[in-house]
Amino acid sequence: MRFYCSLFVAICLLGSCKPSGTDPCATEFDQLALLSHMGNQIILPRYADLYTKVQEMHTVARAFSNDPTVSSLAEVRAKWQTAFLSWQRAYIFEFGPAETNDLRNQIGNFPAFSDRINDGINSGSFDISEPSYAYARGFVAMDYLLYGIATTDTEIVRAYTDATTAANAKKYLTDVSAAIEKAVGATYTGWRADGGNYIGTFTTTQGLATGNPISLLINQYNAAYELFKNNKLGTPIGAKTSYVAAPTTVEALHSKISLKLMKEAVEASKATFLGTSEKDGTAGIGLDDYLSTVQAEKEGAALETTIEGQYDLVLSALNGITSSSLQDAISSESEKVKAAYAVAQNMVVFIKTDLPAVLCVNITYVDNTDDGD
Repeated sequence: MRFYCSLFVAICLLGSCKPSGTDPCATEFDQLALLSHMGNQIILPRYADLYTKVQEMHTVARAFSNDPTVSSLAEVRAKWQTAFLSWQRAYIFEFGPAETNDLRNQIGNFPAFSDRINDGINSGSFDISEPSYAYARGFVAMDYLLYGIATTDTEIVRAYTDATTAANAKKYLTDVSAAIEKAVGATYTGWRADGGNYIGTFTTTQGLATGNPISLLINQYNAAYELFKNNKLGTPIGAKTSYVAAPTTVEALHSKISLKLMKEAVEASKATFLGTSEKDGTAGIGLDDYLSTVQAEKEGAALETTIEGQYDLVLSALNGITSSSLQDAISSESEKVKAAYAVAQNMVVFIKTDLPAVLCVNITYVDNTDDGD
């Protein structure tokens, strides 16, 4: 069910507020210190890493296009996978330059519409920037082009060498990788001090009003977590359809790395909450410190401790799935997968309801799933 979720921040929910008689919005917490650490130690380094990796990916994609071999196919696959994993750490921040460049829609939609990709290759007439290619571009289009366009590695290489549409397939692959590099580069430049300098705006604007950095951060931190819970995990296992599974809707159907991507996404979400620096892995000022300062509690326990513990439960549940791929796990370990979803669902009330309420931030992003919170 499509709805807008907006919290009335003056109301204390589920025992999450400060002791009665205090203003839940009054705090001496240093918002600018949080934003400076988040921007300089987490967000910018994640975009820098992603940009480096997509540049490397595009370089080897062009090399493969110029000389398709089983060896060069392996090289582009490896670079694609490392870039895709890096994307799991950066897609959280869909505001500022990422929103301006429509980054998630340009490179992160899934599942891939393989029929649309094949139509483009067969006709030789395609423009992946068009809205009709929204699910036929980005990382998942490369998943299909590198793993799913044929059955074996040798046959995949032939699709780029001997097939009558080989030239079209080469162009489609390099168009996709170039578009990813361009979109990420524009976003990274928009953040940098020597580019659009959104980092300057982000780190010097305090306040909790909708549209301010704290609000944008908390909203997109939540939206990204729900993308994991609902789309990466919930849809493939049929969580909203009485567990009628849809395994072909996993994020990386052909390479079978969807579980790896999910784990990376959750690890990145946890690191964002804790303020873990991308540069050296040390714990810095994070949302957990904000909650500690306002003395937020959940059923008698510190809310930040509850959230951190829930992250550990989610990761433990995902790590407990032993199948090599999510689609295999859906059929062979269905109870473990359902349990992982249940644990992931339990997090939502903590970070989407309790955390924004005590920090006096409205949740305003569009949620397309009735998650029961």
